Amino acid sequence: MTHHPFRVDGRLSRLPYFLWLPAWAIALLLAQPVVLGLSGFAESGLMLDQLLKGNYEAYGAAVDRAVHATDAWAIRYLVLGLLFVGMFGTFLALTARRLHDIGRPGYYAWISIIPFVGVPAVFAVLILLPGDAAANQYAPAPRGRGLQPARGASPAEA
Repeated sequence: MTHHPFRVDGRLSRLPYFLWLPAWAIALLLAQPVVLGLSGFAESGLMLDQLLKGNYEAYGAAVDRAVHATDAWAIRYLVLGLLFVGMFGTFLALTARRLHDIGRPGYYAWISIIPFVGVPAVFAVLILLPGDAAANQYAPAPRGRGLQPARGASPAEA
């Protein structure tokens, strides 16, 4: 799961794609107190809850309060912005690989930039659709799918 999160070539099955969601949430939960100078993880968790519920206005207001309550607020915004860019970059790359798994071009991942519906819609569709069982134009089938007979065995023996 951790190998090459920015790679866009190849394929990615549903489970590793789905497991990145808690990885992003944990990364954001751990980074917010440090970057924003919050008093602890409880406050960070409340902010993350607002973000995951789609209450972007409340999340933005909480970030503003936390950043401006400390010194060096411009640097804190820069670091937080870089964190979000990195997280969205991994999302686009992993989404492109997941799209390859279902036989679609990776540039469809850009649909996720549509405000409010893009990321949830893309994520939901890619979790529900199974990947191609056999090799496709993007890569061979991932391990465990499209099993081939062992070398030297005839297809009837497999």
